Amino acid sequence: MTAQTILDEFALGMALRDVASTEQSGVVVVLSTRRDAHAPDFDLDAVTRATGPDGRVLVVPAHLTSQLNARLGDDFTVYGGAARVFPVRRADAPYAAPLVGSRNTTKKARLDQLVRHIERAWAASAPPPTPTVGAPTAPQAGRPDLTFAAGAVTPVDSPDMAVALAAHLLNPERTRPALLLTRRAGDHRPPVDVSRIVQDVGTLVDIFEMGTGEVSWAFSEALARFPGTECYGGAGRVYPVGLEWTTNLDRSPLRFTWDASHAAATTEALIRDALASSRLSSYTAQPIRARRVTGTVKGSVSGRGLVSLDQGGMATIWPELVVEDVDAEHLVQPGMRVEGDLDEATGRLDVAASLITADVALATFQHDDLVTARVVAVEREIAVLEIFPGVQPVVPAEDIVSGRFVIDVRQWLTVGEILSARIVQAGEADDDWQLSLLDVDPDEAPLPAPALLPGGPPWLPEPLAWDAEPEPEASDVEEPTVDRAPEPVPSVTPPPTPVAEAPPAQQPPAREPQPTDDALRVMTAERDALAREVARLQDAADADADELKRLRRRGRDQDQTVSRLTKQLAAKDKQLAGVEGILEDRDRDRNAFPDPAEQFRYEVDLEWARRIPAAEKPNLPRASYLLGADFLPSLAEVSDRDRAKAVEVVIEVITGRVYDMPGRRTHQMRTGAGGDDAYLSRADGATCWRVNLQHGTPQARRLHFWALPTGEIELSSVRIHDDMRP
Repeated sequence: MTAQTILDEFALGMALRDVASTEQSGVVVVLSTRRDAHAPDFDLDAVTRATGPDGRVLVVPAHLTSQLNARLGDDFTVYGGAARVFPVRRADAPYAAPLVGSRNTTKKARLDQLVRHIERAWAASAPPPTPTVGAPTAPQAGRPDLTFAAGAVTPVDSPDMAVALAAHLLNPERTRPALLLTRRAGDHRPPVDVSRIVQDVGTLVDIFEMGTGEVSWAFSEALARFPGTECYGGAGRVYPVGLEWTTNLDRSPLRFTWDASHAAATTEALIRDALASSRLSSYTAQPIRARRVTGTVKGSVSGRGLVSLDQGGMATIWPELVVEDVDAEHLVQPGMRVEGDLDEATGRLDVAASLITADVALATFQHDDLVTARVVAVEREIAVLEIFPGVQPVVPAEDIVSGRFVIDVRQWLTVGEILSARIVQAGEADDDWQLSLLDVDPDEAPLPAPALLPGGPPWLPEPLAWDAEPEPEASDVEEPTVDRAPEPVPSVTPPPTPVAEAPPAQQPPAREPQPTDDALRVMTAERDALAREVARLQDAADADADELKRLRRRGRDQDQTVSRLTKQLAAKDKQLAGVEGILEDRDRDRNAFPDPAEQFRYEVDLEWARRIPAAEKPNLPRASYLLGADFLPSLAEVSDRDRAKAVEVVIEVITGRVYDMPGRRTHQMRTGAGGDDAYLSRADGATCWRVNLQHGTPQARRLHFWALPTGEIELSSVRIHDDMRP
């Protein structure tokens, strides 16, 4: 392990997320630097060796110590070259983080003091950070060995077997996930579908079954160092390989079945957990009989992709064994071609080798694209979005919620939510991507999420609008519901129970004297009634959670709308200010000279300078022009807008462009209305021409001018459509 030097405030916040909290899993050493130094006063290599591979060493430069101390609090300040050691919190002991910072001792003495504090911190931390943490001890006399077989359920029916199971789970060398199913007190089987679990994942994980009572108590005591990892009371749990689950309970969620109506959902959840853990534990072990096959996807059934093989027969694609947290409908679609290894014993088709890589899938994403993303983590000041499996940019609060006030991001986003995000910067690594939720129009459709397999569907569904109603589940539409009075709970007070039926968050049950059969029946009825009430409350809580998500989406959409309209208003204000400035300039330009002829020539010169690009000016010079006796008086009768149009057309006339512009309909005037009448001309050889100033309006105005034999132009007059005077 190497020390991490903190470069900015964001990196500081990320590094301190779990320091001095109950989520800290190893010793953390924070080293500050003095303002006149670029490195800490302690030997980094020695501190790193003392901290060990399971700890962390953070180096915080002097300019970040104020932010460091603001995050750590007054009790844990570190600055001026000092160092502080943060051990792992223990529930049974007060928390102390010793500081080493005296400069009155030698450098070696300070280092020795810091190393001693690090060693004491590891000794006081739970669990101890040694490679043999949780390794099974040698069998004791009379204790049975834990034996189990793949594809079968191993019963754990004695306290010694429960202790042996705990030792097996805590063995860091374990190579297969373990799935533990428990029975409620008085029940003879777990509440989930055991046969379905064995059929689907029996060859991938080791399955154990344990009753609740004396055996589950022994199992809980064996895992006492790792609170929250026990399992009892009809619950089920998958224990992945490794030891991360001992400190991160999200790696091993407890699945509890409240009543019979939840049994199917719990069964599916345990199967998904088992498949995900199997994939993460390198489920690419070659099956007993495998062959390379190709086929066509027919659809998805019960969360599995159904494939018709070219070699004959059918196969299934299990999404959980391919990629994390993606449904079959977003991995495969009917008609797409697939190729993979077929496990002939189970009929599973492994297509993981065909997964599209992130750099290929995201190659077309560009700046300002609106893309589909999934929320994978939310904290107070940041959110982590996923635009492709494994590509998870961090979005700060200022790019999520607009406004002057700091708002807790957790009030706006929900883990697992699908939303639209604007790409501010595209990249390769997570840190290269920058996303924003501010400049998002709720009515703008994002780009479809990339496919995970060639020819596959988008890996994420389209984001829901805030007013979208959730689709009813099958159980909601099978039959009408009938209002019933709640079932009464027996009023008989039962004697003390050997096992208290409690949700997973409560303490393991206490062992007490066995009740009588009558009392057990009363307790069972009470338990079932309470379980139904818990299920009802759980359903109500789920409905409230869905409504909260909807309201969050609505609030976010409204915030985005306000932000977008604010930007548009600012742009309009800027545009209006520019227009007002132009109008002021034009007003000044139209009153620059008292002489009308001089004023008009000034307007023509100014318009030519503005309208003709610099590169074209040499090819479009202004021809010499004269002002006829009627021109300025007729021009004075038109509005300012028509005058500006007349100046524009004059530019086209004196540069010769007017003859190449069909819209102007430039033509010679005749002496009469007939098509055979002669063209109008003067004694000096000049010919009269007519040009459109306006189109599609009553009495549209026309510009009349004389083309002189010398090449000069004489502006004659501005007339209406029916006025044919030169």
